[in-house]
Formats: sequence, C-alpha cells, structure tokens
Amino acid sequence: MDDKRPISELISSLMNNVGELVKQEIKLAQTELSEKWTHIRDDVIALVMGSAIIFIGILALVAAAILGLAVWLPTWLASLVIGLILSLVGFITLRANTRDLKTLDLKPKRTLESLRQEAFFVKENLANDG
Repeated sequence: MDDKRPISELISSLMNNVGELVKQEIKLAQTELSEKWTHIRDDVIALVMGSAIIFIGILALVAAAILGLAVWLPTWLASLVIGLILSLVGFITLRANTRDLKTLDLKPKRTLESLRQEAFFVKENLANDG
C-alpha cells in the first residue's frame, strides 16, 4: 500500500470500520434469526391448529362411532376401537409436523460465514500493514 497516513490515523480508521462492521453483522444476525423464528412460529401455529382439529374430530367421531358400533359390540369395546383408530391418525399428523421442527437449523449461517471472511480480511490487512 502507498498510504502515507500516520499509524494512529490508520488504527483509528480501522477501529471505526470494525465497529461499523460489527453493527452490520449484528443486524444481519438479527434478520436471519427473525426469519427462523417466524418459521418456527408458523409451524407451532400449525401444530396447535392440527391438534385442535384432531380433538374436535375425535369428539364427533367417537360419539358417532360408539353409537354405530354399539349395535354390534358392547359400548366400552366400541369406544376403545374408535379411540385407538383416531389416536393413531392424530399421532401420525402431529409426527409429520414435528419432523419439520426437528430438522430446522437455527445457526445464522450467512452471518457466521460473513464474520469468518471479514476476520480473514482484517488479519490479512493487519499482516500486510505490519
């Protein structure tokens, strides 16, 4: 480099640039995490809605199925059969939604990669100036 500024001015400039860089990285991390939390929120809302629908469906179907099967089976056995079938359907539905939540990676990957690149850049510039 052919910069003739005093070292104190260069260090001051570097510190200002690093400070601005840190602020930008924090903002990027906040944006990235906000996107991920929005995805989690949407999945949780879907889980709650799915659970409520399953519950309402179970109530209606259990009543209808018990009344229907009570013609051929004792009432307790009709309740057991229908309850098991609907519980299995509900479990499968919830399992499908929770799988998406388990695979969600919360690391702010873009921010971490950007920080690695910027740290490398700062080290290189300090090595070249020093």
